[in-house]
Amino acid sequence: MSEKLRRGADNVVQHVLQVKQGERVALFEWEAARFRTVFRDAVRRAGGEPVEVDARDLARSSEADATRALADRLDGAVASILCAEHGIPPALSMAVLAVASRAKLRHLHLTRIDERLFSQSYRADPLRIAKLNARVAEAIEAAGSLHATSPAGTDVRIGVSSRYPLLSSDGRPSPGNPDNLPSGSVLFHPATVDGVFVADRGALGAIRPDPAELRRHPLHVHLERGRAVRFESTDDDIAAMAREYAEQHADATRVGIVAFPTNYVIRSETRLEVQDALLPGLNIILGFSHHRATRAPYQCPIQLRLFGRRLDVRAGEAALVEQGRHAEALAAEVDLFR
Repeated sequence: MSEKLRRGADNVVQHVLQVKQGERVALFEWEAARFRTVFRDAVRRAGGEPVEVDARDLARSSEADATRALADRLDGAVASILCAEHGIPPALSMAVLAVASRAKLRHLHLTRIDERLFSQSYRADPLRIAKLNARVAEAIEAAGSLHATSPAGTDVRIGVSSRYPLLSSDGRPSPGNPDNLPSGSVLFHPATVDGVFVADRGALGAIRPDPAELRRHPLHVHLERGRAVRFESTDDDIAAMAREYAEQHADATRVGIVAFPTNYVIRSETRLEVQDALLPGLNIILGFSHHRATRAPYQCPIQLRLFGRRLDVRAGEAALVEQGRHAEALAAEVDLFR
């Protein structure tokens, strides 16, 4: 095992999952046996006892059947990790989450896992992310709004309301409340969203435009009162793709979530989707609202996440992001790489 893999896995197990001496940790795996081995050894170094859960026979099972089967294989575990290298059958993924929730496990969901993550975003200290989250939330609450701009033409104003809580994620799961890695963000359901958001770095979800084409032909999303009212691009196919997404559900165009990434280790694009989604800036998520947590007044089964480059983000007079980097005042004493 390389030192990079070892150090990343140790951070995940010891500081994110917080495995204690003698705790049993269930290791779920889907086509990622080598990474399960990495985490098995890390659990042992932390003083825990790994429980390797075989789920290969459940690939074609329904979510309900897989949930019942997995529950019988936990063998006293109080924490768990799912490793999946190239995605996982949706029913099986949901079954793992259901088991973790019902059994009150501290669970980490690691999908599209890649060796590079162990030396990058998996190395983030959750306590430092939590400190950054607290600073962001304080600034947003004080200002009551956010304003994001970019050289590509983003100019969007976002209002917050006490009806919709500011949620923070630093990667550390609590019993029955799973988290994903990479992690690090402040997110909320917005009260208002107006302006233009230019997606020139990525668009993920129910549609997936080619990132290279999106960079050449950005998607301009015009927003009024919390809804996308118009999609434009100099590439007709990209614009048509976005319009087709909008027709898939009555709430597909509503801004369900605004997310402010805070994983201070992530500094440049790597073409690892799960990591690049957490580059500094501001992400607009159409459709899905995570309504149980955000208290959004609707739910939607599809989503489209929009990402822009070189954003400036302000909360009132406070600069939070400057040209795609966390502002100096915000990241002071948190970002070790400055």
